[in-house]
Amino acid sequence: MNTSLKVILAFLVPYLAAFFVPDITDAGAFVSLLAGIGGVSAATVLLAEFINKFADLHKNLARAISWAVSIGLVFFSQWVGFGFESYLVWQLIVAGIVGGFVANGYFTMSFIKPILDILLPNKMK
Repeated sequence: MNTSLKVILAFLVPYLAAFFVPDITDAGAFVSLLAGIGGVSAATVLLAEFINKFADLHKNLARAISWAVSIGLVFFSQWVGFGFESYLVWQLIVAGIVGGFVANGYFTMSFIKPILDILLPNKMK
């Protein structure tokens, strides 16, 4: 993807999401949500790998533990007032599940590229 297109998308996506996603009234809330999910995902990878190093768990059990860690981190950050302060319980669970998807590697380029090809069929080369 062209660098200038990346810059334009990085600038426009939060504002478009604020327009199209209900209950998000400004782009700053959307950006802080994505930053929170990114932080939870990074911490989930570290904590889950630390647990897996000592427990030597099966692959599926390790994934389940990383999702539980992700949801737990979201609730913990809301409890201490670090992030996700004004979210309802179901929103916290969804944010934890999305963080678990990212931490488990489900949102990779091979998953995202077909979606981008559908959204941007005439991409610049």
